[in-house]
Amino acid sequence: AIAWTDLLKHSAMWNTSQKSLAPMLAVVAVAPLLAQAGVGYIRHVDTLLAQTTQPSVQMLSMAKIATTMKDHPHLAPREKSHLQALDCLLNNDHPRALRIMLKLLQQCPGDVLALSLAIDIAQTLGDKQAAIRAAGSVASYWHERGDLQRNILGYTIVTAWVSLGFAVGGRFTEAERLAGRALREDVSGAGGIST
Repeated sequence: AIAWTDLLKHSAMWNTSQKSLAPMLAVVAVAPLLAQAGVGYIRHVDTLLAQTTQPSVQMLSMAKIATTMKDHPHLAPREKSHLQALDCLLNNDHPRALRIMLKLLQQCPGDVLALSLAIDIAQTLGDKQAAIRAAGSVASYWHERGDLQRNILGYTIVTAWVSLGFAVGGRFTEAERLAGRALREDVSGAGGIST
């Protein structure tokens, strides 16, 4: 919660006008909530934030400002995809946002944010096959790189997300195996998402 609070504050500082300078901060701060709970929940949280923070952090307006940059020529294709998906989520078009995230995972299978959003959206929509596709595309990418990846910070987080994708898709045997590995190999405890 503390890390998310700091993320909101920093995102609000960078994304408070039409000259949004850090739109990906808004994606990271707001998209997971939109994926799981929708615009109505964000509106509710914004009313609570308006009563507790000075200056007021408003997630919905921050996200809308960030999406104005979704076609900006200086952004990388990956960033544009995330902002396009955020725009879809703001318009309650979860199926389209999911398609964008699945396509992004085909192009950038190491994008853990895209993986987490794809699984969250698939779970919200009840689309088990999409969760398996997301987890499978990332799993093969990481598997192809073998033991070298285990030295990369965050490796167990990816393993935990892949495990969650398999679990959402109903592939419980594979999910349990991967979750166990993530928990055994994770010295920081960050892979606890698989529990």
